[in-house]
Amino acid sequence: MPNSSGPNKQYAAHLAARLIESQELRSVSVVLAEELLQKMADGNVKTASPDGSLSIPSPGRQVGAWIAQDTDDGEFFVRSDALDPAQVFARTERIPPKSNKLRVVLIGESVARGVLYDPHFNCALALQELLNLAAGSDWVEVVDLARSGMTIIQLPEIVESALALKPDAVVIFAGNNWLYHPAVEIDRVIEILRAEQSWLAVMRHIEGVIEQDVRALVSRLSEFSIVRSIPLVFVIPEFNAADWQSIPEWRCPLLTGARGRRWRQLRIEAEKSLASRDYDKVAVLAKSMIDLDGGTSPTPYEMLATCSRELGDHAAARRFFDQAGRIELSLPVQKMPRCYPIIRETLRSECAARAVTIVDLPDKISEFLSGDLPDRTLFIDYCHLNQDGIRLAMACAAEALLPLLGRQARPWRELNRHRFSIDNRILALAHFMAARTNAYAGQSYELVRYHFARAIQNAPEIGDMGILFADINLRRTPYMMCRAFEELMSNLDSLPGISILAAGAPDQGIPLNMLLIQALKDAIAEGRPEAGERIEKILREEYSVQEREINLLSRSSCDLNWRRWDDEWWERSIYLQAREPESRFHLICEKPAAIELKLTCRLNGQPLENEPVSLLVNGRLIGKFMASIRWSRHTLVIPPEALHDGLNSLTLSWPEPRQRVEERIEEIIKNLEDRDPIIRWESLREIYPIYGEIHAFSATLQRELSVN
Repeated sequence: MPNSSGPNKQYAAHLAARLIESQELRSVSVVLAEELLQKMADGNVKTASPDGSLSIPSPGRQVGAWIAQDTDDGEFFVRSDALDPAQVFARTERIPPKSNKLRVVLIGESVARGVLYDPHFNCALALQELLNLAAGSDWVEVVDLARSGMTIIQLPEIVESALALKPDAVVIFAGNNWLYHPAVEIDRVIEILRAEQSWLAVMRHIEGVIEQDVRALVSRLSEFSIVRSIPLVFVIPEFNAADWQSIPEWRCPLLTGARGRRWRQLRIEAEKSLASRDYDKVAVLAKSMIDLDGGTSPTPYEMLATCSRELGDHAAARRFFDQAGRIELSLPVQKMPRCYPIIRETLRSECAARAVTIVDLPDKISEFLSGDLPDRTLFIDYCHLNQDGIRLAMACAAEALLPLLGRQARPWRELNRHRFSIDNRILALAHFMAARTNAYAGQSYELVRYHFARAIQNAPEIGDMGILFADINLRRTPYMMCRAFEELMSNLDSLPGISILAAGAPDQGIPLNMLLIQALKDAIAEGRPEAGERIEKILREEYSVQEREINLLSRSSCDLNWRRWDDEWWERSIYLQAREPESRFHLICEKPAAIELKLTCRLNGQPLENEPVSLLVNGRLIGKFMASIRWSRHTLVIPPEALHDGLNSLTLSWPEPRQRVEERIEEIIKNLEDRDPIIRWESLREIYPIYGEIHAFSATLQRELSVN
């Protein structure tokens, strides 16, 4: 009988945790493959030999996804697709034996992988071309060992396994994936909350844990470099500070009661002032928010960073942005990969102390942008570089490498003048996928539309693909049965990688993203109004309230992205548990008409000062009603003048719970103690309060007069 305890049970819990935290549709196969790869690297998994017998790989016989094979010409490393089904490594089929050329090994994460451009263009290709340009052709080769999703634990293992390739230098471009940290012990967080009654103490603890592990990593890498006499260059990543926004509702979990209500009011007022460019007023409001939360919420600091940047104070903008990042790192929410300030600063100090050569990309980018915050000039999304960003990063890496390899130094500005030859269709597809990434992460309409417009500018034919993409995403019919899907696939030869545009169809279980559709429609309609009208027609046919009763709790009507706390609530509960103070929904109208809403809801606790629930339509207050901790039904009518022709937004604004901070802390501690033991820090929705719960919410065209 299998052993149900001990190491097997512990490993099962570890594997389950990895599956839960994964956000990819193909997560099961990806995670299992990664675990297999790790086990093989540890020598714990038997593999089949060419003759069918079983053998255990010996140390040094595997490097990433490549397995050593002895031939008459030397030791080749041959790629094994079985070890990399998710294609997280380069697609290089064979790594040949070391020749008379100098060999540089590049190791890193998805940024080094060149996500959205790879395999047509990436950091390894750029670095090799720049090195050859700088010191004569064909004297150096760059072996690409970058791995998408590489963690702080996997990094030194890949570095040490790369010894088998006999490198003359190693370049590491990493630090974005270190925010998901297994060393953050939730039991220790409970102890801190109970003793300190403060979120600042939790922030300091989490930063301390990560700082300690970064120090240990640099020490290990430095020892590797010294003992093996192999020069090591560490490229510190940067983040798209100017364009990327955190979720505005992300705030300190201890903020509650009257202080929580006032903080919400200030945030809404500050957002309106930002929209009207009243930066002086925004600064006053943001500082009031900081006074309320004690400097433990990222949003007011991001607002101050925006004000400072718009007023030309780039140094202040950077300070405020970094402080927002320090706070965000401590929150148990779904964050995007990023080299957070504590990681960046520790890498700087430790690499300098241990004589590890660094390429300080944040400093280089600041110099390149004349002190401004990094933005879409160099980034394709949150942390991934566009083609210009890749060139700049690898020009800086080449500047550092050349003297270490015995060649004359060349300044990065000179190398950065080089222009790579990249097919415009590859650039177009990268922008198209960036628009999709930005939309699903809840970024601004302006940024999403910008990327769609750039995609069409680079390859006008992608506009036709965009129409088909919208068709597939909007249809309720399974995408494999849509004619648009067949047409999309027929363009595989002319636009490589186009098949990925089918991802996101409704039958794949991904919520319909209305921001994505609107931005795409408007970008295409700018040059082809009839194409925009075609997308609008499909949208209304499939989702208009004039055509049918609309279930506002459906995936197509809930205005959620995967970074929000209520995301995929239907996978966890039979009703929506709103952990955000506002619940948002979409409603499509063919023409303005009176709409009747039917809502069944309740509060999770007593509201502050018997506050009502408010309904807003397109930002306008339509009505209020009282709710309690018991389920109750409500009927509301939206007047025609409050609605737009097309897409409309509905918002339920919940009252702030009547709760003292001490009660909030005890509630958090209880939820943490009752959690599933395999849940890790970055997946803890339970640390936030439940404002309200919705069992049913529907919209119909009002057929006769109703009483509100």
